Amino acid sequence: MSNITDTRDILSCPIHEVDTFDAGFLQDPYPFYARTRKEAPVYRHPESGIVFVSTYELIRYVASKPLLYSNKFAEKMQPDRSSKMLDEEKEILAKGWIVADTMLTADPPEHTRYRKLAMKAFTYRRVSQMTEYVEDLVHDLIDAMPENGCEFKAAFASKLPMYVISDALGVPRSQFDKFESWSNAFVALLSGLADDETRIWAARNILEFQQYFVEVIEQKRANPTDDVISDLVHADLASEGDPRKMTYEELLSILQQLLVAGNETTAHTLTAGVKFLLENPEQLERLKADPKLAENTVEEVLR
Repeated sequence: MSNITDTRDILSCPIHEVDTFDAGFLQDPYPFYARTRKEAPVYRHPESGIVFVSTYELIRYVASKPLLYSNKFAEKMQPDRSSKMLDEEKEILAKGWIVADTMLTADPPEHTRYRKLAMKAFTYRRVSQMTEYVEDLVHDLIDAMPENGCEFKAAFASKLPMYVISDALGVPRSQFDKFESWSNAFVALLSGLADDETRIWAARNILEFQQYFVEVIEQKRANPTDDVISDLVHADLASEGDPRKMTYEELLSILQQLLVAGNETTAHTLTAGVKFLLENPEQLERLKADPKLAENTVEEVLR
């Protein structure tokens, strides 16, 4: 594929020649999104074969037809285990577990069962009790920022979701650096942009993640506490009327999604929100003058 980074080229070249993995494209993909909505609302990526829909109507239609459109795209997300895969990378990952299709990459009825189990772990009581705790954590992180300025994502946006996830899972915050490294490793392999050195680094981190959480799983199996991992470890996964406990492959899949999806989405949303406000100072002043606008601000940032 062509290495198209200039906005003018993205708007004028054949749509299938746009390199959607190029760093320049990733900085500003919106002109391409606009083109797909107009020219190719059903778009098959020429390299991965993944089909995207980009209009509101098509997205609603596909989302409402889970029996017709499958979510089982795990093979597209996993590292290539063919001969193209680095021997060292393959050797490292072979020491771990190939995670199961659970929530993100499963279809009903399997998806429904896993989702219900995960929702049981995040009970209304547990979530409702977190409000004051999260507020205190936010104040602590802000108070720890140096007065002469800091890098917002590292000082606040990355730490807030990772601390909350760590506490909810029942693992120590002192492992923050490891959790962040493991999350980055999963993202690096899924991005399609990793070079050979990064792929080997990511494989080592993923194996370390799996080994760490298998040990935690066994600890929670023997001595359950009031946390999400304990709930998941001891939950019954009823399949065809045969209740059973989840396997390592299933548990690691769910924990990987909680660690990566919960962390990455929140950290980038927080960072994007600050960026948008700094780029639109009049909106920032309105928000500072009327804090009641915060809820709508959050909705707009998410949108």
